[in-house]
Amino acid sequence: MGMFDYIKVPALGDISFQTKDLECVMSSVTINEQGKLIAADDSYYTQSGLGQFCGCINFYSEEPKTGRWVDYRATVRNGQCSMIEKMLPSGWKIKIRYDKKKRKV
Repeated sequence: MGMFDYIKVPALGDISFQTKDLECVMSSVTINEQGKLIAADDSYYTQSGLGQFCGCINFYSEEPKTGRWVDYRATVRNGQCSMIEKMLPSGWKIKIRYDKKKRKV
């Protein structure tokens, strides 16, 4: 099991997701409505910064309504998320794109 970090994505609802793709220090990060990675005020990441983060962040949780496990993947460059994909049995499907205006696909 081990340690992980929490991610919140308001565009996906009021769910706190877990990830092991950051530093795994039990801190919180939010991907806001504009797609920017924001560290919680008391977070480890307020000192280390997320503005230079590049890569994919896989995050997961149970959906509160159904109890089903859901997996998402955020593509991030320099602290800015360009899209969030949801894992489906058929593969990854784009769920949200962040460009000039956030839009759900």
